[in-house]
Amino acid sequence: MLIALNITFIEGLYYTLKAFDSLLSGFECLEVRTNGDWEPWNPGDIPVEDPYYVCAKFKNGRHLPLPLVLNPEQSEHLLQKELLKEKGDLLMEAREMCAAYEAAFLEREKKKNESTTAEAVKEEEEAETS
Repeated sequence: MLIALNITFIEGLYYTLKAFDSLLSGFECLEVRTNGDWEPWNPGDIPVEDPYYVCAKFKNGRHLPLPLVLNPEQSEHLLQKELLKEKGDLLMEAREMCAAYEAAFLEREKKKNESTTAEAVKEEEEAETS
């Protein structure tokens, strides 16, 4: 039991220190994981992946997942969660880019759903008239 608690604490400390180092290095860009590779994403680009597969890349080369950048409460590590909430000013640019991606993705999904619904209605109407 004590060993498990120590491992959990050390793991939490490790992720907190990695996040702190990333925040201090500065935000570089937003990247999307496609076909096993990281590709940069800029506002105006079509969002191709679910936001779960998008990360803020920092100048030290490390990544923080979009859901974690937008909502630090999702961190399973208490110290990291507190760091991301407390030092949120260092995440401002990353948060803005993550929010832009998420908004573009949701807009794309909305249009896709509207298109699918319109096609289904058209097919139903054609079936009724045949």
